[in-house]
Amino acid sequence: ALECVIWDIPAVCPIAREYVAGAGVSERVSAAPGDMFGEPYPSGFDAVLLSQILHDWGFDKGETLVRKAFDALPSDGRILVHEKLVEDDGSGPLANELVHLDMLVWTEGQQYGVGELVDLLERCGFESVRRTRTAGYWSVVEGVRP
Repeated sequence: ALECVIWDIPAVCPIAREYVAGAGVSERVSAAPGDMFGEPYPSGFDAVLLSQILHDWGFDKGETLVRKAFDALPSDGRILVHEKLVEDDGSGPLANELVHLDMLVWTEGQQYGVGELVDLLERCGFESVRRTRTAGYWSVVEGVRP
């Protein structure tokens, strides 16, 4: 019963629709154009997924995006942030530390430390914030809007 809207820049929507059609899930997944900085996030959804988004931007813009997610979600709505995180104690993983260096050189962003991302979500009002390791070097940090 899961339904999803891919909300991205207009140029991405036709490509997303092709992938969705190829996967045979067009009846449950749609794509809509939007501007994550210039518009409010669409509302009426149970969750917002930011997958590999925050690392492209400085901490101030990251906070803006997380606050916009908070504003769009209902009570008990969830934010899911999917990123390659670096450990707070400096233990790596090396691959993520190298991506962190790359982001510092080529973008406005950086890879978040686990604690930095947890702190960001809590500062923006999310509760029950927790990290779950997923595949490889990836993690999801989840928070619940009270």
